[in-house]
Amino acid sequence: MFRAFLFVAACLVSQIVWAGSYSLNGNQRWIALASRQDLNQAIGIAQTFSWRLSGVRVMQSANGWYAVVAGPHDGTDIRPVRQKLLSTGAAPKDMALSKGDAYIAEVWTKKAPDYLFSGEYEGGEKPASFSFRDLNLTLSRVRSKDNEDYDPIFSASRNGKILFQVQIEELNREEPRSDVIALRLDPAIASPQFVFTAFTGGAHCCTETRFITQVGEAWRVVEGEILDSDGYWFEDIDGDGTYEILSADNSFYYAYASYAESRAPIRIHVLRDGVLLDVSNDPKYESLRRQKIHAMEFEMANNSELANSNGFLAAWVATKALVGELDDAWARMMGTYNSSSDWPLSECMVEVDAKGMCPPGKEIALSYPSALRKHLEKSGYVQTAAKPAASPVPTLKISPAPPTSAFSLPP
Repeated sequence: MFRAFLFVAACLVSQIVWAGSYSLNGNQRWIALASRQDLNQAIGIAQTFSWRLSGVRVMQSANGWYAVVAGPHDGTDIRPVRQKLLSTGAAPKDMALSKGDAYIAEVWTKKAPDYLFSGEYEGGEKPASFSFRDLNLTLSRVRSKDNEDYDPIFSASRNGKILFQVQIEELNREEPRSDVIALRLDPAIASPQFVFTAFTGGAHCCTETRFITQVGEAWRVVEGEILDSDGYWFEDIDGDGTYEILSADNSFYYAYASYAESRAPIRIHVLRDGVLLDVSNDPKYESLRRQKIHAMEFEMANNSELANSNGFLAAWVATKALVGELDDAWARMMGTYNSSSDWPLSECMVEVDAKGMCPPGKEIALSYPSALRKHLEKSGYVQTAAKPAASPVPTLKISPAPPTSAFSLPP
């Protein structure tokens, strides 16, 4: 399954990747997009271009500044590059082409996760079977509870003995496609973890995720959130050899604007001892949060409409709050937000019913600042009382594996 996200965060590379001359010959040129003295600013800006141009990276210049570049580009005419960027958003007014004579080192580039294993199942009666180390892995389908459609199922066995079976229930798809990857998520557990995902379908939704890890002699599964698009992505933010689990805070989608106009802050989780912990507020990840802020502020500087976009501003204010800059962000937001927006904002004054509906007459309208403030407090971006830095997500129990003969494909 294609794993991408509009705002892909990348890990900070503290050491120089390679030192040497980056001067180009002939008609080849680097596309110079921005230059900054602060590395986090440069990385944040680079992230905004990583899905729009190829070869995006941060170079250190001989004068100590950091250049955000893409390429190499064949040709000495900047106009085709500018047109390409304008077709997908804004283009920096001062972008230019450079031979790169002053670049002495590459200090950041987008790094793909180093999966230890990946496998896909495209649906159909025939399962997808794989070998990984001493395990036999299978992705397939089983009948849903309604016996009309199918759910995806992932199983692992060793020497003919089934270790676990994990079913994403009630997916109810005629052809439930799924995938699984293996990577290191828990530094205290020698064996890697599995991430099992399936897509529910729909224009913007949704990916269901299960994390499977061994704790002692037992296997445990943790149910992730149901997330927009491709769901979680993985980065080794702190460089310890294991991956953090990143996601977009889906509560911001449609909250203040349409999906297309909405943005979402990044949430960070880690898997520890079979428990998924939210560590988004942990100070050790401040560099990542500041990169996100710099990325959004660079976008605003190149697209003035974003400063009036309630969907964009909500994510920016939330991210600023995580680095202790709520007051600054709030004051700036109050001076630019769209007070005439007709997007409905309200609050139910009593408990909603079983269907999530507010009883008649118990719903009141809210202003954008009031709605945003309540959202930030409820979601933990603004601390109203002492709260633990990490909130656990309950671990699901894995039912005992049935005998090997009981595991068979449906007719």
